Amino acid sequence: MKIVILSAGKGIRLKPLTNKIPKCLIKVSNKTILQHQLDLFIEHNQIEEIFIIIGYKANLIKNYIQSHYNSNPKIKLLVNKHYNTTNNMFSLYLAKDYINKSFLLLNGDVILEKEIINGLINFPFKDAIAVDIGKYNRESMKVIQKKKHLIDISKKINQKDALGCSIDFYKFSEVGKNLLFNKISEFINDKNEKNLWTEVAIQSLIKNQELKMRAYDIKDKKWIEIDNLKDLRTANKLFSS
Repeated sequence: MKIVILSAGKGIRLKPLTNKIPKCLIKVSNKTILQHQLDLFIEHNQIEEIFIIIGYKANLIKNYIQSHYNSNPKIKLLVNKHYNTTNNMFSLYLAKDYINKSFLLLNGDVILEKEIINGLINFPFKDAIAVDIGKYNRESMKVIQKKKHLIDISKKINQKDALGCSIDFYKFSEVGKNLLFNKISEFINDKNEKNLWTEVAIQSLIKNQELKMRAYDIKDKKWIEIDNLKDLRTANKLFSS
């Protein structure tokens, strides 16, 4: 299995920290966000390759990988040169020729426990979203479930309809991967819409039940998406060593 980590964005809401470094190199409890992620995936025996899509201050990330991971061959860097005018759907699209089977997808600003990774990989359903069931956060992607399948994903879902928050960690089968990249290609190539979230493509697929996805309940395991300085303070407490 492969994993794609989306880390091309500018991290505007974390200014002034991101004036000089990309978001993924911000430290949480003395480790960069990227290190929190890579240390879990590099040693995982079911993860064959790690593709990181970079853009903003890409050279700093390249240098970091070289110095901290000795240019580990398991880590592949792909550059979104258009990071300033695109969103993470376009970043993921850049990996389409490198992903030939099932894969995991993770946003580059998420820190999570190893048990969540193991749980999602071993979850019996091949297409799934890791969900903090019962949690409602206005800034997070929320999901709606009907008859055990997810039928919507959006930040705009209201609390009474939401099953819980997506933690921005996804699993796609080979069939799911093909459907996802075809849908992304439709947005980017046919509609020329390059400034969209990946979840827009996922939403289209699950709303029409072209792709049937299940919620993997992370239960009480730790995770956080770091969007702003408040999130960063919370992350330092949550993942303190």
